[in-house]
Amino acid sequence: MKALFRRAAAMLLLALMPGLLPPAAFAGSIAYTFSLTGNELTMTLQGDTSAYYPAAFRLAGSGDWEKLEPLGPMAEQTKGVAMRFRWPDQGTAPIEAVKAFMVRFFDSSGVGFGQVAFFAAPPAAARTTNAAYVDGQLRLHPPNDPNLIRATWVIAPLEEGIAPIAGPLSFVHRQPAARRIDWGRVLTPVAIDNGPGQPLALLLHETPAGFESQTIQGGRSQPGGPGAEQRTPWLKSAALFYAAGLVLLLAGLAFAVFAAVFARVKGWPRSKAA
Repeated sequence: MKALFRRAAAMLLLALMPGLLPPAAFAGSIAYTFSLTGNELTMTLQGDTSAYYPAAFRLAGSGDWEKLEPLGPMAEQTKGVAMRFRWPDQGTAPIEAVKAFMVRFFDSSGVGFGQVAFFAAPPAAARTTNAAYVDGQLRLHPPNDPNLIRATWVIAPLEEGIAPIAGPLSFVHRQPAARRIDWGRVLTPVAIDNGPGQPLALLLHETPAGFESQTIQGGRSQPGGPGAEQRTPWLKSAALFYAAGLVLLLAGLAFAVFAAVFARVKGWPRSKAA
């Protein structure tokens, strides 16, 4: 009977182990909210997991993403925690009027991401261009009337996908300049490489009425796209492992109760004879 209890205890421990794993072992979501007060940008982390080595960038008139000075940098930003950055004075270039900026960060596995936002977002475009991801690249066709869409700014974060985590990790943000396409000079389709992640892209069209925006769905989620990048199967199955662990936990508890009741019915442990 002692062996029975030892086996029951061992099974109960195995059942408890999945339930004792830290929640951070499972994938989560990362998103930000922003505010701008004077020359200070505040970005607060939402979602259910941490962001690592977050940095903020502002779109300059040249198209370059200027890195903002952090007012207290941090290696890990947890949910609900705010980071502050010094926002420089606005330049005179027309594109700077939309106050476009980007936050870049790494997730817990070392994959880099970016999120673009505007403090003076332009209205949705009345006229759009034919644009979509084709063979992994964002392809833009010239507008039907270049007098109505004179030029287009392509605003998108670089997403290199999961390939970089196959080697030594380097938590250095890489973000190419935003590209401006002058449709008065460009008469053929333009292809832009935003990385294997094929992120959502924002097109800012220069029109006679001012800037207008057009949103292009991410290439991996658009109809006919390849879908999300594949990670190691056991990472993708973390939720299934967690559910299986809970089932084993309940089974282990039931077995332990059954063993205790069985031992009491059998009268174990018996008193030794005098």
